Amino acid sequence: MLAVADRSTRSLAMLVVIDGPVFHGDSDESHFFEWLAELPSFEKVVGVGTQLEVSLREPVDDATALGLLALCDRWRIDMSPLRAIRSKGNEAWFASPQRWFYTQLWSKRHD
Repeated sequence: MLAVADRSTRSLAMLVVIDGPVFHGDSDESHFFEWLAELPSFEKVVGVGTQLEVSLREPVDDATALGLLALCDRWRIDMSPLRAIRSKGNEAWFASPQRWFYTQLWSKRHD
């Protein structure tokens, strides 16, 4: 079961910078930002050049971590910046080689 923390008890403390996705229409872009905004730890997002600065409240709950992984997978965004979300509380599943996202998250990129 995924834990969801109460937003009011957390402080803004983490900034994750990801590559901006390629959108294939206005509705595609709307869906991306709506999904991002629905994540429990989400605070705000700011576009800087071709990147997105995603501000999260800590501790980042499991639902948000998994949601960010799914967003990056769906929009083909490099997951490596999400490594910063790993914590003692989530590492059993977040760093597990058996998880569907493990290779994308933890393998070194060869650009």
